[in-house]
Amino acid sequence: MQTLKNFSIGFLIGLANLIPGVSGGTFALILGVYERLIHFLNQLGPKSVRTLLSLISQLFRSGFTRDNRTRLWRYLQENDYPFMSILALGALVCIFSMSALMKHLLLHHFVYTYAYFFGLIIVSILVPWKMIKRRHIALILPALIGIILTVSITATVDPYQKALHKSELLQTEFIGDSTQSGQSLQQAATAPLSYVGKYSSGEFAFIFICGVLAISAMVLPGVSGSLVLILLGQYFTVISAIAGISSLLLDDISFLAAMALGIVVGLLSFARVIEYALTRFHDLTVSFLIGLIGGSLYTLWPFKRAEIIAEYYVKNGSMIEKIDNFQVYSNINILPDDLKTAMVALAIVIAGMATMIPFIRGGKA
Repeated sequence: MQTLKNFSIGFLIGLANLIPGVSGGTFALILGVYERLIHFLNQLGPKSVRTLLSLISQLFRSGFTRDNRTRLWRYLQENDYPFMSILALGALVCIFSMSALMKHLLLHHFVYTYAYFFGLIIVSILVPWKMIKRRHIALILPALIGIILTVSITATVDPYQKALHKSELLQTEFIGDSTQSGQSLQQAATAPLSYVGKYSSGEFAFIFICGVLAISAMVLPGVSGSLVLILLGQYFTVISAIAGISSLLLDDISFLAAMALGIVVGLLSFARVIEYALTRFHDLTVSFLIGLIGGSLYTLWPFKRAEIIAEYYVKNGSMIEKIDNFQVYSNINILPDDLKTAMVALAIVIAGMATMIPFIRGGKA
């Protein structure tokens, strides 16, 4: 039962990482595993890796004797590997199984998708508040800083301008391609483990940097790694690569591998900063994290001003397609246009709140 619960927590963390404006760190904090996760990441390093590899090597050389199996399993348990493995498995299963659905929901049911996640977050803010050991008025300042930081990042990122700029870049490439070359690229893309030159060497280097920055943001509750990817103009590129991984195109596999390497580098580096802050300035840090979560409600407000791009160009596999009258939601919050939409969104917000209650009542994992 505990394994299933931990898998579910990992699944929710993975789901949060697919949504612009939602941080996986938010769910980790809400569900009681944040400090445990940061501590695990902080203890990883060359020494711990050498110790683990040495134990595994001894196990193989000994022919899997009972003593060596016991020694390896004890080391894994003492360093929280079983728990983190289940957590990581849940997150990965979610990311690879839900990316196509999430892409569809964000494109065609934006308001209701954001409403659900708004409900997930709004009911959960009290959880980190309970983690504060000594409450005093000075804690208001780091919370306000957290709110201002999240809202400022959201205000800086305009999805419409990003989508328009990327479309204009692809339009030039689209016009320059001949029909014949487009057909040959499409045929190459259908063959498993083929390489069609979908990404340039510069894009591979850039997505590595994006991985470092996105995961560093993702570790902070309230600061969305997905939002950082939007700011860097890479969100739909990444989610499309994940959604298309089943085609086994080497371009997408290599692209995601470059990003994964950046994620590992960023995760191991930034986790040490967070653990230091939690150890030395626990209440101030938690208050700051509460502000980040509170500020994310501004990002997740379901009703945004919609903009229309008359001719929108997007990469689909190795091809560039043109979509007429493509709708993109901006970062400007508005009131709902009609009562029916508002009521449905409210019902979905309540459903999101109800979803989180069992996890909150369950306490720490």
